[in-house]
Amino acid sequence: MKFLKKEIVNPEIRLIAVLAILLALSVAMIGLNISDENKLSADAEHLGLANSIAQHLNTAAMLQAQARGLGATVIGSKIRLQKMLDEFIALSKQADQEIASALKKGERLYLENNDQVLLENLNQLKALNGDLKHFRKQLLEQGGDLSEWMAIVANNIRQAYQLRTVVFSPTNQQEALLLYNNVIRANAATLAEYAGRERALLGHHIAKQKPIDSKTLKELESYRAMVDMLSNELVLIKGLSSTPEELVQVIANYEQAFLGEYQLLREEVYQENLLYEDQKKKLIAKVALEADAIEIAERPVFSEFITVINSRYAITQLGKAWVKGSADEVLVAERLVEDYFVELVERTPLYAKLRVLDGEGQERINVVVDNGVVHRVPADEMQDKSGRKYFQNTIALGGGDIYVSPFDLNMERGEIELPFKPTMRIAVPIYYEGKARGMAIVNFNPIGRSLENRVLINKQGFYLSHSDADKEWGMMPQLNRGQFNIKRDAPVLAVDILSGEEGSAVEPWGSTYIWHPIYFNPINRENYWILAAELNAISYPVDSSEWYRRATKGIQSAMAISEVVGELSANAAHDVKANSAQSIAMQYFMLVLAIVSFGFIAVMVRLSQQRARQLQQSKNEAEKANKAKSEFLSSMSHELRTPMNAILGFSQLLTTDADDPLSKGQKESVDYILNAGQHLMQLINQVLELSKIEAGKVDVSLEDVEVRLVIYEAMITVQAMADSRDIKLELVGGDLGYCVIADATRMKQVLINLISNAVKYNVQNGSVAVSCELLDTDRVRVSVSDTGVGIAEDKIDDLFSPFDRLGAEHSDIEGSGIGLTITKFLVEIMGGVISVESQLGVGSAFHIDFPRSGSTVTVDDVSMETQLPLIDGSACSVFYIEDNAASIELVKQILKQHAGISLCFATDARHGLELIKKDKPDLILLDINLPDLDGYTVLEILKSDPKTVDVPVIAVSANAMTHDIEAGLKAGFVEYITKPINVAHFIETIDKVMDKFK
Repeated sequence: MKFLKKEIVNPEIRLIAVLAILLALSVAMIGLNISDENKLSADAEHLGLANSIAQHLNTAAMLQAQARGLGATVIGSKIRLQKMLDEFIALSKQADQEIASALKKGERLYLENNDQVLLENLNQLKALNGDLKHFRKQLLEQGGDLSEWMAIVANNIRQAYQLRTVVFSPTNQQEALLLYNNVIRANAATLAEYAGRERALLGHHIAKQKPIDSKTLKELESYRAMVDMLSNELVLIKGLSSTPEELVQVIANYEQAFLGEYQLLREEVYQENLLYEDQKKKLIAKVALEADAIEIAERPVFSEFITVINSRYAITQLGKAWVKGSADEVLVAERLVEDYFVELVERTPLYAKLRVLDGEGQERINVVVDNGVVHRVPADEMQDKSGRKYFQNTIALGGGDIYVSPFDLNMERGEIELPFKPTMRIAVPIYYEGKARGMAIVNFNPIGRSLENRVLINKQGFYLSHSDADKEWGMMPQLNRGQFNIKRDAPVLAVDILSGEEGSAVEPWGSTYIWHPIYFNPINRENYWILAAELNAISYPVDSSEWYRRATKGIQSAMAISEVVGELSANAAHDVKANSAQSIAMQYFMLVLAIVSFGFIAVMVRLSQQRARQLQQSKNEAEKANKAKSEFLSSMSHELRTPMNAILGFSQLLTTDADDPLSKGQKESVDYILNAGQHLMQLINQVLELSKIEAGKVDVSLEDVEVRLVIYEAMITVQAMADSRDIKLELVGGDLGYCVIADATRMKQVLINLISNAVKYNVQNGSVAVSCELLDTDRVRVSVSDTGVGIAEDKIDDLFSPFDRLGAEHSDIEGSGIGLTITKFLVEIMGGVISVESQLGVGSAFHIDFPRSGSTVTVDDVSMETQLPLIDGSACSVFYIEDNAASIELVKQILKQHAGISLCFATDARHGLELIKKDKPDLILLDINLPDLDGYTVLEILKSDPKTVDVPVIAVSANAMTHDIEAGLKAGFVEYITKPINVAHFIETIDKVMDKFK
């Protein structure tokens, strides 16, 4: 306190003391950083070792999988090709080397952390790999069992992946955060997703009481494979020593609810499905046997009857008698045939009726079986059958052909015979002298027995036999049952059932249909019936609602893992954030301390100046003070800039280090350092500049200066600052073709200061206008106008006073209050005059007037919108049409790093087109949104001109939607680059286009 009360005799001593304190604090901070870096280095080495082990294990698993396939081929091959054996041995050897490297590095990792789980998994992989080597040797020498080989390799691959998980067991909060969010939480969510798919698919089949078909089984197997893999990893994490107790408990609950209760229920569902499939297979076999039995029963009818008709002499003689015989001869011939028919019916139980019809369709012989009794129908009861289809179809057949009627109900005298007599007819024409003289026909019932619960369907889908008798014989119009048809009862399966191929399928409501065709005519396979059976819907152990409830309970146990992991992740993140906050707080403290200290420096410098002015009373003392201050400023300039260079330089290196990038929190902290450091550097520069001015140490070099170039360079420098506040920066009105007498560097410094102030003290979304005009023949005026809040009239006189910010020091706008002081001094030392006009709520305008030189510049001489090539003697010229100064500057900086490319540019389309026509470039970069013409119009003009039609044009635009890019490429741009520009992509695109159009 006494020190503070002392009279300030020598401010420089105080300044040195403050710098000493800062140096001590910096050393302490560096020590802390070194400690943190050492810890980070150790963590990085640990992570690098884990990554290396994982890479070896991944490669080994891949090689073993390849060798597994070759080994299976070797086992199954009768002849062992040497090339195949060599490849198998090479793959196996590489896999062994990868495993050996992983085990060796895994032992190093174990020595670091003494993790017993890691050691157990290392030993297990070593043992499994030993078994694999032994079996591989046996396979090469003697052969081996395929299933055993596949199992051994699968165990090795599984253990490799398990060891990989153990290797990444977290050792600190950051690693735990990565494991929780990127592995456990993701695995639990993915597991729940695939288990949910399984729940939905099985729930659908349970609700429909449908069996699980092979396609669905494959889909379920794929879901279960994913679930099993993720379950194994979760259970493995439970056994890690670093796993928190609450996570161990929730995984144990998952094992009980999902891997226990839900798994048992799922197995019961699958078991019921297996039983149902077994019933289905047995029923398919039974239906096939029953269909074959019906088919075999029919064959004697065909073979015997056809043999009889074609070979019996009596039947041949009957045809002759009808043509040439007398009535007595016809009667004798018919009696012989009738006697034989009686004998045939008695011998063949399937026959229900044997008849002979003459050529007119009149029955001449009719032998009938009625309730097992055979009798002959008298002549007066014989009927005319000429109108029946079987007569008409048979009498038209050629010799040797037969007619087989549909299976339907027998009709007598136009009415269906009661009780129903299911009848099928076989008819053969009786030929004599090359003409059908009549026909022989047999009626029989091809089934002849009960079909129990089977359904017999004809080719048209009508029921010939059904458990519901009222549905039978729908093809008989007299019964009015035409609506009863398999096409109505099973519309989804009807096409397959009636196809003539055997099969089985499930109806949407769950019942299974099984069918088998019956070819009742061995000669003509186009005619068939279908014997079908229905297997009732499967009865699962639970209904769909119970299944959903119990399955959901199991899946929720997996989601509970995700919830617990979320809490653990949040806690870990909070700890990391707290540690980061402490570090940031310390850095903020250093920044604040530095700012206060440098402010104190500025005050000390000002006090020193005041002291110098007081000592000015004496010429000798003043000269000594000025000399001492000059030496002090020179020393301070070096001493202050050197540490600031380190602070800013290394801060920038930290933000651009691609090999060891900063975390988000660290980058934010470094950005604060950069911003504060840059502000301090600006403050130091201004304080030193003011000191040099007051010491009379500022020199200027007056020459002819082109106003347009200085204005443009100043605007480019401030453009980024204007963009950050959405301030429109524009060059307006007047003529720029003037030269003035000034120092180009100092004039640019003046303009940058005025334009940046106009941006800084402007309103959001405001504007800044820069203009140039000739006041008279001797003076040129450059004006900077803004739309800011303005300056009160009574404060304009204090505007150029040092350290007076006119109240802005109470706002959040950064500044020192000496910028305008320096600006006024520089303008006046160059022979110019500075003035200001301002109105509150409207804005301000600063004018600087310089003497006009005798030189002039015309637009044709040097255009403000163009620049000379960046690289002399370059091999490739690029022309850029762009109205945004910051974008032009960015492209300039990018292409400066690219040897062999020169750049010219224009800020409007029309001027750009004129320059391109004068000097054709190798490549054109074109903005889409230009002030005078849009980019598409410019492209059309270029493509219509023979001089420029072959020049490739690349669009560079902020219109970055997919349809914008597609429209640009369709219009004819060779490439479309979007803003903000990706530097690497930009250079790559330029190279690609130039290579293509060389």
